[in-house]
Amino acid sequence: MPASRHFSNTVGSRVTSWLVGRQILDSQCGFRLVKVEMLRRLSLRATKYEIEMEVLIKLCLQGSSVVHAPVAMVYDNGEARSKMNPVRDTTRICLWSLAYRFLRC
Repeated sequence: MPASRHFSNTVGSRVTSWLVGRQILDSQCGFRLVKVEMLRRLSLRATKYEIEMEVLIKLCLQGSSVVHAPVAMVYDNGEARSKMNPVRDTTRICLWSLAYRFLRC
């Protein structure tokens, strides 16, 4: 994992863990297994990378269980670069998460 991605994932996972009161090891993986009926209960507002945090936070606050499973990271030496900006998008994700958790916006 490139250093910038590792940093943004670490920050995001720590913020998420603090917000939901349980350990979240990888908040940005994007690989989730969620029951459809649980997703249908969510009213989602985020439009960019924040959607991962919105779903995760809302499911945790509704009492859903979180189980971690190992997944393999695949990087192809930068040929298919991520569109995520580690600083800008991590800041947006954390600010959105804090606003949602404390202001319920």
